[in-house]
Amino acid sequence: MRRKSREIKELGRWFRSKAKPFLLQEIPDRVPELEKELDSIEHREKTINNPLTVCFVGGAGIGKSTLINAMVAGGTTVVPSGGVGPLTAQAIEITTSDIPCFTAIYHSTAKIWQICFAIESAIKREKQIAIEESDDKDLSDLLDQEDLNAAAENKTDTENSESTAESKTDTLRKQSQLLIAGSQDKSLELTYIADSIREIIGKERKWGTQCASEDRTRVNRLKSIFKTDDKKSESIYEIDASKSDFKEELTAHAAGYLSPIIKELSVGWASDLLEHGIRFVDLPGLGIEGDVYRDVSNKWVRNNAKAIVLVVGHRGITEADAQLLRISGFLTRLLHSIDDPAADPVSLIVAVVRADEIANDRRNLNKDKSKAEHLLDVRGECEVLVKRQLKECLSKVWGASDTDLLTGKREVIERLSDSLIVSALSTTEYRRFLIDDEDDRPFIKTAQQSGVPELVDRIKELSNTNRDTVLDRFDEAVVSFRTRLITQIEAIKARWEESSRAVEEAEELRAELESFIKPLREEFRARQGGFRTFLKETLPSTIDKVVSDASLAAHRSIDSYLQGLESANWRTLQAAVRREGTFIGARHINLPDDYASSFEDPIAESWGKSILSELRKKTREFSDDCLGLVDQMIQWAKEQGGRVQPRLIETQRDAIAADTKHLATIGKNAVDELRATVRQELGKAIKEPIGKKCRDFVEQNQHVGSGVHRRITHLFKNLANVAIDAAKKPATRVLLQNYQSVYDEILEAWKNHNDPLETVANALVASHKDSVKRSDAQKRKVVLESINDLITSMPS
Repeated sequence: MRRKSREIKELGRWFRSKAKPFLLQEIPDRVPELEKELDSIEHREKTINNPLTVCFVGGAGIGKSTLINAMVAGGTTVVPSGGVGPLTAQAIEITTSDIPCFTAIYHSTAKIWQICFAIESAIKREKQIAIEESDDKDLSDLLDQEDLNAAAENKTDTENSESTAESKTDTLRKQSQLLIAGSQDKSLELTYIADSIREIIGKERKWGTQCASEDRTRVNRLKSIFKTDDKKSESIYEIDASKSDFKEELTAHAAGYLSPIIKELSVGWASDLLEHGIRFVDLPGLGIEGDVYRDVSNKWVRNNAKAIVLVVGHRGITEADAQLLRISGFLTRLLHSIDDPAADPVSLIVAVVRADEIANDRRNLNKDKSKAEHLLDVRGECEVLVKRQLKECLSKVWGASDTDLLTGKREVIERLSDSLIVSALSTTEYRRFLIDDEDDRPFIKTAQQSGVPELVDRIKELSNTNRDTVLDRFDEAVVSFRTRLITQIEAIKARWEESSRAVEEAEELRAELESFIKPLREEFRARQGGFRTFLKETLPSTIDKVVSDASLAAHRSIDSYLQGLESANWRTLQAAVRREGTFIGARHINLPDDYASSFEDPIAESWGKSILSELRKKTREFSDDCLGLVDQMIQWAKEQGGRVQPRLIETQRDAIAADTKHLATIGKNAVDELRATVRQELGKAIKEPIGKKCRDFVEQNQHVGSGVHRRITHLFKNLANVAIDAAKKPATRVLLQNYQSVYDEILEAWKNHNDPLETVANALVASHKDSVKRSDAQKRKVVLESINDLITSMPS
C-alpha cells in the first residue's frame, strides 16, 4: 500500500513537472482531461487503505453488541450491551487501536432543551395549567425555529401517550430517568425530571423540587458537559485505557446514563480481526425514534457499508427483519447498481444468534445426542431455512407478491439469496468457553463448535476480497491513465518522426485522401447524427417514461403497504395523522418516507437498466463504428506504399481505443449522486403535501369519532395520489440532472474525437506550416529527444 502511494506521488510529480509542460505545447486541449483523470486517481489512492465497513443491524436487544464483543474481544466486553433497549440512537463505531480508547460526541444543549420543552408541556396538561406563550419564554429563548419545530413535535407526541406504551412521552421520560437516576425504569415525577434538566443546562429549577443526593453526581457531570454559551455546540470526550476508570466510562457512555446524550461514539480496540482492515459499526436497533434511525442508517448502510450483518433470533428471518433491510435503504442501494453490481459491491450476512436455545430444546426431546451435537445439526440446517425465509419475507415486504415485484427487485432478491452468507451461532457458549469459569461451564468442547470463529474467518475473507477488488480497480485506473497518456505521446512522436514533404506532394495526397474518405465521412456523419439524437432526444424522453412507469409501480407498492395497515389499531393510525403521517410506536408508520421509497425503487432500477445500460451500449456501438472507419483508412494507408506511414493512423486509433475503454465507466459517479439525492428530494417534495392534508383532516375533526379507522385508511389511500403527483417533478429533475452529468462526461471524453476521420487525415497530410516546422531537422531532434526522455522517465 505504501509503495502504491509512493508510486502515485512520483507519477503525479512527473506528469506536472515534465509531461504537462510538453503536452501544453503540443496538444493543449488534452491536458485538462488528463489532469482531471490524475486527480481522480490521487483521490482514490487516499481511500484504498480504508477499512472494510461492516454494519450490524437488527431489532433492539437482539444481541448485536454481544456478537460484536465475541468477535472482537472474545471473553472481554468492548461494547457494553443491555440496559438501554430501544432508547438510544447512536451508532457505535469500533476500529483497531493499539491502546483501547473511545471518543464520544455529545448532543448540543438545544437537543436537551427540546426534551424539557415537551416534558414541561406534559406537566401543564397533567396539572391542567393553561399554556400561555409567556410560560415558555425562558425555554424558547434558547431555541431557534428549527429547534422550536422539533420541540413542538415532542409536545404534540405527548397527546398520544394513551395510544401506545411506546409513546413519545414515555420514551422521553425513560431517557430522562436514565440520565438523571441512572436507570430508565426508576419512576421519577415529571416535575423532578424537568427541574433536573433545567439545572443540567444552567437554568433555575422551576417546579419546586430538589436534586436527590443519589442523583447529584450524575447531574453535576451532565452540568459540566452542557456548560456552554453556544446552544448548538457539540462537546467531545476522549479517554483511553491508561485511565483507571476507562471501563466504567465506556459503560456509562455506550449503555449507561450518558448514552441518551451521545450523538456519535467511536471505540478503538486491539483486535486481530480489526487489524485485518475491518471496521465494525453497531447500528441502533429498529425501534428507536424513526427519523434518527433513518439518519444513522442512511449514513452507514446506504453510503459506506461494504457488508451488512443482519442479526436475527434463533427462529431465523422474520418480516420485521426484512422490513429493517428495506427501511435502512439497503435494498434500494442494490437497485441503484442493478445494471453493474460490481460497481457498488455490498455483502449480506445473516447471523442467527441463540442457536443454543434450539439445541437445548432438542436435547430435552432427544437424549441420544449431546447439546453440542444438536447445535451442530441446527447450524447445518440454518442456511437452507434462512435463504428460503429471506426470499419469502423480502417478497412480502418489498412487494405484494412475486408477480407484482419489479424485475429488478426479483433480481436483487435472487442475487442476495445466492450470495448470502449464513452463520448460526452461540455467542453465549463461545464466551463461556473463552472465559472458562468453573461455575459456568459451556456445553461445547471447542470454540469452532460455537460458529463464531467461522464467521470471523468469513469476514476476514470479505476483507481480503474487498482489498483485492479495490486494488485491482485502482490498478486498472492507473493503467488506463498511463495508456491514454502514452498513446498521446506516441502520436506526437509519430508526427515528428515523419519525413518532410513538399507542399505539392502534400496537396496531391490530400486530394487522393479526400476522394477516399468522402463516403466514409458521410457514413460517419450519419452515425454521429444518430448518436447525438440518441443523447439529446431519445434518452431524455426515456426519463419521462421512467418517471411515468415509476408512478404506476409506486401505486402498486403503496396499495400493498396500505393493505398491511388495515390491521393497525385505530389509535396508531390516529397518532400518525396527528403527526402528519409519521408515528413510531407499537407500529412503524412513516408515510412520507415509505411513499418516497415506493417511488425511488423503480427509479433506481430503471436508471441502471433503461438509461445507463442503454447509454453504455450505444456509446460502445458508436465507438466501434468510429474505430471501424479508421481501420479502413489504415488499410488505405498501407496500400500507398512508402508515401504515408500507417503508424500515424495506428497511433490515432490507439488513442481513440484508449478513450473508448475509458467510456466503460460512464455514469458510475452519477449512480452515487443519484443514490445520495433522490430519496432526499422525493421525501422533501412529498412531506409537505402529506402534512397539509393530515393537518386539514385533524382541523376538521375527521380523526375522531365513529368510523375513524375507515376514514383514516381512506385518507392514506388518497395521500398516495398526492404523494406520487408531488414526487414526479423532483424525480424528473433529479434524473435529468444526473443524466446531464453523464452527458457532459461523454462530451468531455469525446471532444477530441468529434471527427476522427479529419483528425487522422490531418495527421497524414500536415498543413504547410506544420510541414515546414517538421522539416527543421534540429527542431525535430530536440522534440524527439524530449519525447524519449519523457517516456524513459515515466515512473513504472
